[in-house]
Amino acid sequence: MKKTLIYFSIFTLFSTVVFAQSSLGQNLSGRILLSVQENGEAWYIYPNNLSRYYLGRPSDAFDILKTLGEGISNNDLQKIPTGIIQSDELDSDNDGLSDNLEIALGTNINKKDTDGDGFDDKEELENNYNPSNEERLGIDLDFTKSNLGKIFLQTEKNGEAWYLDPVSQKKYYLSRPKVAFEIMQQFGLGISINNLINIPIKTILKPQTITPPIQKNKQNPKNVIDDIANAIRAKDVSRTKSLFNPKMNKSLDYSLNHMPDESILLLGNLLSGSWLESETENKLIYKNTVYFNGNSFNMYFNVEKQENGEWLMMNL
Repeated sequence: MKKTLIYFSIFTLFSTVVFAQSSLGQNLSGRILLSVQENGEAWYIYPNNLSRYYLGRPSDAFDILKTLGEGISNNDLQKIPTGIIQSDELDSDNDGLSDNLEIALGTNINKKDTDGDGFDDKEELENNYNPSNEERLGIDLDFTKSNLGKIFLQTEKNGEAWYLDPVSQKKYYLSRPKVAFEIMQQFGLGISINNLINIPIKTILKPQTITPPIQKNKQNPKNVIDDIANAIRAKDVSRTKSLFNPKMNKSLDYSLNHMPDESILLLGNLLSGSWLESETENKLIYKNTVYFNGNSFNMYFNVEKQENGEWLMMNL
């Protein structure tokens, strides 16, 4: 009876995490928010629906931001001023612009002054001049302001991603996950849990893929929680059950067949966003925090080694 109550309390928690839309989302449109009361979890407020998307790890954040991006021509992209952040990315000509940024802009990575007019590329860019010629950039502040907070993908190149920061009103190049993380840190706005819960959550459903059976003798225990998260998001009941202690089969069957899709996605994201709290030879303990009605709940997930050498999740 006690176990049944636990399963149903978790089911109820995830099934009712749906927040009302408020003006707060409008005021924070396009911003990156950092939770100030726990571990600085990052969220992106998507301007198109004023909902928040959990950014998680740098690689996850990079993928999510690119997924939410919309195409833009080179001509329109040049209407937006370019911002520059401090980064440890390679800068071959030491002009203050990383090689990756210069490649995206079309300037010479080996020349501080691409057009040879006596002004460094960075100086020209900061003053809205084109580093590749002697012309001014066609900055359009009205166009810029009408698109604040968006992620743009260059359709005439290779899909390079740019974030238009609503505060500085400049675009920043998302060259790779580490840079995306640096931008999150630099432009992230602290927000309390009480305010954060007033912004509805959305998640990006990853395409369902066919996962090959685990080779038990090669199984990496630290992959188990991500495997489970992917299986849950795909609503693959059989795959999910194969990664759990068999004693949980009944509760997993019920939950995955009755929970709303949004709650299933939240559960998958909660698992993949958890962090390793402690580790022994035969047991891994992961932790994450759930916020509900202004209160926080610590959740722990145990992955244990079985007698046959297989690693399984023991609880949910």
